[in-house]
Amino acid sequence: MSVPQPADAVRGLTILVVEDQFLLADLATDFLIEAGAAEVLVGQDIASACDVIAKSPVIGAAVIDINLGGQSGFQLADTLIARGIPFVFATGYGRAAAVPDALRMVPLVAKPYTMEMLVDALGGAVIRARDGGNPQT
Repeated sequence: MSVPQPADAVRGLTILVVEDQFLLADLATDFLIEAGAAEVLVGQDIASACDVIAKSPVIGAAVIDINLGGQSGFQLADTLIARGIPFVFATGYGRAAAVPDALRMVPLVAKPYTMEMLVDALGGAVIRARDGGNPQT
């Protein structure tokens, strides 16, 4: 039996990207589509992300910017966890980001990220979720 690869894990998924900067959202979308995602849905803030989540029951994973222009991406964590949606945080602060203790298990992707960095982190979270483990560890 082969070991699942992160790039394989994102193929065919509908992925939510929550990013307030258009160019970064567009870059993440391009990376994820190139990696094989079926669809990428974008929210620019908490309200639009919650709207996308409510209308799209097929979201398979998410990339959440920590700093959404005055809002915190941490606010979406409980919703995603409750729905069993694996996710990663994206941040320009890297490992120095002030992450609440309850969310320290969520993988961080430092901006600027490469396609490989994003897909490896998100695919890893998806694999852990499929294996029945905590998708955020």
